[in-house]
Amino acid sequence: MQARYGGAYEGGAWLAIGCFESLEKAGLKEYVEGNDDDAIDFWSSEKSWKIGRGPNPNSAAVDLCTRNGFDPNMLIRTYRG
Repeated sequence: MQARYGGAYEGGAWLAIGCFESLEKAGLKEYVEGNDDDAIDFWSSEKSWKIGRGPNPNSAAVDLCTRNGFDPNMLIRTYRG
């Protein structure tokens, strides 16, 4: 998904979230619906550590793998940019 603030707080313009089911389960509801303070709080919290970030969707997916201990070379590329 595209980062709400274009990477200003998130660390990248695109985000990759493993096993995404809902904003609530991913812990993103306050970030998505809140204000700047909520974004800062979320991205400095432990909940954000396993979310991939990057300048494009592919980079965010690779970062997601790296943060979670998976080999990024094993990705099946589904995004075509």
